[in-house]
Amino acid sequence: MLKRRGDKTTLEHWDREWRTEIKLRLPSRLNASIWSTQSLVMKYAKAGMSYLELGCAPGKLLAWTASKFEANVAGLDYSENGMRSARALFSALNIQADLRCEDLFNTSFPRESFDLVTSFGLIEHFDDPSTVIQKHVELVKPGGIAIIAIPNYGGIYGRLQRKLDYENLQIHNLSIMTPSDLRAAVVVDDRLQCNTFFFGRPSLWILSLHRIMPSSAAKALSLAVSVFGLALPSISFLAPLIVLEIRKNPK
Repeated sequence: MLKRRGDKTTLEHWDREWRTEIKLRLPSRLNASIWSTQSLVMKYAKAGMSYLELGCAPGKLLAWTASKFEANVAGLDYSENGMRSARALFSALNIQADLRCEDLFNTSFPRESFDLVTSFGLIEHFDDPSTVIQKHVELVKPGGIAIIAIPNYGGIYGRLQRKLDYENLQIHNLSIMTPSDLRAAVVVDDRLQCNTFFFGRPSLWILSLHRIMPSSAAKALSLAVSVFGLALPSISFLAPLIVLEIRKNPK
């Protein structure tokens, strides 16, 4: 079982996660979880910018970003199954991207080469998330931004997931599941300006509902809550994401 240093998961875990073929189309904003991640990207992405998503498999959000902003996108993931799906998606949509199946800690992407570096559900799978945050920072250009989003398992979602799927919860670092704890994981650096906040509309997609009901019923319930959630205003304790924003000062 191949693990990266300090990783709470294995390569085999992610290859199993991404072994199913995906639909070769862009994601729909009718899903509240997708709406949340896309809306977060829209706060920062700009046309023509250089954009990197770490842990990008299976490539759906990255493809949408490339299509929406005509950005120069790149993606990194160490699951070959995940990157195979990403390559198939980009090929089917005729979208260009620099997709690399690599270990984050040994990436061939040059330092300080991207305007915006993002990840969605990556750093919480490490015992020491500060080292992963630092890799984001290293890849950001001076004057650029790193956006790191993790699932909000610190409140009601965490209590529910503990009952639904305690084993899955254990592959997440629960010590960073508040905005203040997530901010504390950033290595002190005078070049950086940091902010943390809750984000997103209510969603059940981060819960393992399939553990207590048939998968079809779990999907239907999640979709129903998505439709309801999209009609609600942003509510902090129901937000499915905690976001860390890091701005690197220009030189």
